[in-house]
Amino acid sequence: MEGIRRQCLKTDDLAASQVVGRHLAGAGVQAVLYLSVAGGGRNVAVFIENTRRGQVALFNRGQVIDQIKQLRSV
Repeated sequence: MEGIRRQCLKTDDLAASQVVGRHLAGAGVQAVLYLSVAGGGRNVAVFIENTRRGQVALFNRGQVIDQIKQLRSV
């Protein structure tokens, strides 16, 4: 798994991350949170084909809301 993670975080080659994304979408995953390769922070990818409006559920919703509040206060 670590090798796959490293491949997905390459800044000059997005092929591995695209393969993983297609696999997750095909498995019915609604969204995924991942590290940004363009700098600090994280990104969320939502697989629209697996969701309807208001349907994406965040397992760490409280943590995400706390982080958004911190960003707003900066």
